[in-house]
Amino acid sequence: MVEVELDENNPMQFYDGDSVEVLAFIRLCPNCARFVKPDDTVKINGLGEVSKEQNATCSKCGRVTMIFDGWWPRE
Repeated sequence: MVEVELDENNPMQFYDGDSVEVLAFIRLCPNCARFVKPDDTVKINGLGEVSKEQNATCSKCGRVTMIFDGWWPRE
């Protein structure tokens, strides 16, 4: 699991991955395109693959899976 850094005004959601990269998600519901409230953590396996389980809550659709955008370099 990795920890969350929430910025309410940013459509991107970033989680600490390791010392070099962060995980990036798009904080929009894949069903209705509303902003979602992300969970505090996401699960990844030892290969760096993100779990397909639900990781956010949409006010209209309920539990959803945020769209994974990839590993981004830490600035």
